[in-house]
Amino acid sequence: MSLKNKLPFHYCWVILVSCCMLVGATVGLVINCKGIFIASVCADFGCSTSAFTLYMTIYGLASAVMLSKVSAAFERFNIRLVLTVALLLFCLSPIMMGSAKDLKLIYAGGVVQGLAGAFLTFVPAPMLIKNWFNSRRGFALGICGMSSGIIGAVMNPVLNEIILKWGWRAGYFSQAAIAFVMAVPFTAFLIIKKPEDIGLAPYGEQQAAKAKTAAASDSTQYMSKGFLLCVLYMAVASVVTCYPQQLSNHAASVGLDSRIGALMLSCAMIGNTGGKAVLGMLSDRFGIKKIGQLAAVITMCSVMMLAFSTKPVVCCFASFLLGACYFSQIIVPPLLVADTVPKSAYDRAYPKVTMAQMTVVAVTPPIIAAIYDFTHSYKPVFLFGAVMEIMLMLVGAIISGIKIRKKETV
Repeated sequence: MSLKNKLPFHYCWVILVSCCMLVGATVGLVINCKGIFIASVCADFGCSTSAFTLYMTIYGLASAVMLSKVSAAFERFNIRLVLTVALLLFCLSPIMMGSAKDLKLIYAGGVVQGLAGAFLTFVPAPMLIKNWFNSRRGFALGICGMSSGIIGAVMNPVLNEIILKWGWRAGYFSQAAIAFVMAVPFTAFLIIKKPEDIGLAPYGEQQAAKAKTAAASDSTQYMSKGFLLCVLYMAVASVVTCYPQQLSNHAASVGLDSRIGALMLSCAMIGNTGGKAVLGMLSDRFGIKKIGQLAAVITMCSVMMLAFSTKPVVCCFASFLLGACYFSQIIVPPLLVADTVPKSAYDRAYPKVTMAQMTVVAVTPPIIAAIYDFTHSYKPVFLFGAVMEIMLMLVGAIISGIKIRKKETV
């Protein structure tokens, strides 16, 4: 199959749109809208926040376990088949949760969501963009990341209204239907793993140069101090990305209306959208390490504001700034890994990094819920987040120092 010289534009843009729809339907619509259900489900089932959010831990652990199989599946099977089957299972999970009579089926839905989500949420989009974009990679990752923020910003208030009018079960069923319609046409028909599969070179790269680079790479040698630090970076960055889903519950805990809580979560998604786009473009110009540090500073300021103010305007602005945390989790790590390992090793190395992320995503929500249930306040949670962002900046500084010393010795 060859599309060379048959299209008026590079097929990389089709891949980018497909990645946006995939990330929007999974991360934006389902993952980023988890928090909107916490208060309603807990009130209906008469359970604690910790008991309900345990399904998020189950989701994270199931995803972390399955991530070890992702790269092998993409190598062995057609990527469209893998993504489409995984997406069908992923859409089944909200249906299971909406049908639940108790927490058991909620937890089972978390297992299905985690197993299927490993193939959908964080690995395929960076992998495809890495394959298709040699230049403007930060821009492409930023645009792709915007989709989750846009969908999350739009759908959180929409789902909140659905929950208020028809109940939380209708909210889950709506999630499943919309995610299916959004993403299946792209995963089933349009996604192509590599430009070579259709006779093209990556955007911004000559085919001959690529062949030379690939021949010189060793796909098995990627374990290094820099790579291990990338794993640590991903793990630390993932802590605060669990915070936006707590914003609705935080609003309720300080006496704010549920619509304010939904607005705060939408503000976080808007910050997610703008942050990924702007910071992604800045990273192409100033380097991913510098802009990653800027994102950590912004996130630290946001959680400090949330810790010490309950004014709606301040909370919404702080929630908007909190969206920058997704840049540190989603845009920075793949670019750092691409900078650290041979190009041909990326597809094997990056899933190992995301395993650290999903492990942290699994253990953080119950920790947050336990702190809240014990203290009846999110203030200690937000202060803990500030400490994590300081640690993230330190890890980022160490990674930058390694790269600088490496360049000096070449």
